[in-house]
Amino acid sequence: ITVTTVEGGYQATCQVTVLPGSGSIDSVFFPDEKYVVRIGKDIMLVPSVTPGAKIIRVEWETSDSSVATVEEGQVTGVKVGKATITVKITGIDDPTLQNEKVVSASCLVRVTDQDVNETVEDLTEGEEFKDWQ
Repeated sequence: ITVTTVEGGYQATCQVTVLPGSGSIDSVFFPDEKYVVRIGKDIMLVPSVTPGAKIIRVEWETSDSSVATVEEGQVTGVKVGKATITVKITGIDDPTLQNEKVVSASCLVRVTDQDVNETVEDLTEGEEFKDWQ
């Protein structure tokens, strides 16, 4: 790849090698274990999967749809409470690309009627999020 600046015409070149993924799915996870959403508001959950994985199907579930609903990763707060959101991803398990494998991940979503951050990731070390108790 060669880049040329508009002003001065300076150039820089680098070589990029793209390696193919194995195609098999090994894992899925959420960046955080706990999320917070306000009643009537939405947050988008984006799971991370094995790079290069061949994905066949993605399914979302909520443990309590009266507290939080989920559709294609978009979680909506319904009423105050807690619900576990689970994503199940079906992908290819082996290099021959013939066997299916299901991996899943879950996270806890707390629905509140107060203004809060969408995740609790900005807590400092040793600080507690007391509303989870």
